Amino acid sequence: METQAEKNKLLVKKAYEGIWIKRDIDQFASLIAEDITYQLPGIVIQGKANYLEAIRNYWNTFEEAQMTIEHQMATEDKVYTRFTFRGKQTGPFRDVPATRKIIRFEGMDLIQITDGKITKEWEIFDELGLMQQLGLELVHKEHAH
Repeated sequence: METQAEKNKLLVKKAYEGIWIKRDIDQFASLIAEDITYQLPGIVIQGKANYLEAIRNYWNTFEEAQMTIEHQMATEDKVYTRFTFRGKQTGPFRDVPATRKIIRFEGMDLIQITDGKITKEWEIFDELGLMQQLGLELVHKEHAH
């Protein structure tokens, strides 16, 4: 018999597939709660409509974007996923105009599932590595003017 943790892992895999393989916003939308909260360091997105808009922005920013699940662990209400993201930056990302560079970075998601829907998602990723791939360099504050 399938455990709740196994069901949750399948739900998250289906969500990733909907976004990054099929690019099927309706499939993904059917898996998330209306009041979903999506958090990155320094960014909080509230509500289904805003989250779906953020996904569309990722699609416009990173052509051929795909996310590969490297490892997953699940509990009764949470799924932890380590992933690799790949794509070509064809639109602006934060303050960086389109570079057309192919990028790759790793990250982790913690997704909470309540009553069969994704209700919260916390994500961290190698943003410094991404920015360096896009051509940004670190400059010590004393040297920045």
